[in-house]
Amino acid sequence: MKQLRKLGAVGLCLTVAMVALPNIGFAADFTGDPYTLDTCPISGGKLGSMGDPIVLTVDNREFRICCAGCKAKITSETASFVKDIDAKMVTAQLPYYPLETGLVSGKTLGPKAVNLIHFNRLVRLSDRNQAKKFRSDPDTYLAKLDAAVIEKQNADYPLKKCPVSGDKLTAMGKPIDVVIANRLVKTCCPGCVPGVTSDPLAAFANLDGEPIKAKGSHSKKKGDKDEGHEEGHDHKEGHDHDH
Repeated sequence: MKQLRKLGAVGLCLTVAMVALPNIGFAADFTGDPYTLDTCPISGGKLGSMGDPIVLTVDNREFRICCAGCKAKITSETASFVKDIDAKMVTAQLPYYPLETGLVSGKTLGPKAVNLIHFNRLVRLSDRNQAKKFRSDPDTYLAKLDAAVIEKQNADYPLKKCPVSGDKLTAMGKPIDVVIANRLVKTCCPGCVPGVTSDPLAAFANLDGEPIKAKGSHSKKKGDKDEGHEEGHDHKEGHDHDH
């Protein structure tokens, strides 16, 4: 996710093991997108069922776990959980993926296609030989992917209010486009972007029809309605680990 960057499908899945002694951090900067699965990768339990999830980074990749009891395994046995995590991320992100062609080659995706999870982000390549080229300049290719997500999802974007502040998206000028896990989320201003990245599942729930629960408003006036969706709109859309 580098958008304030305005900030089973057919495919072959590769898995690259993580190093034995990972770099571990808490509430630190990380590369790529936030963790967007709604379950703990260790216990399999719903995140939030045991209080606020614990957010940590391992080798610059963000993970979210349900409780302190899962910390030891995610930090010491990360590689053993990566394949399952990546497979779930592929499944979750495929319905929103905007391209029918390989991100690097531009060729139509076929039976040799590769689903690559790059720091929690699904990238689709026409074949495994494109992975090296992607890794040589990921920012350029991810910017291209972001643009495709925005173009495809903008026309039918279901919200008219910011999912963080509850204000109209145009309250502070032109909305900010944020792309996370190949989904477009719009905020009313740059100040609301951290609210999306810190709780992307809440933003996704708003996109899928759950009423917006504003965390803080910049310009809401008395009498403003709280509905988050445009009338008549229904949002329809629906192993690879890379460092």
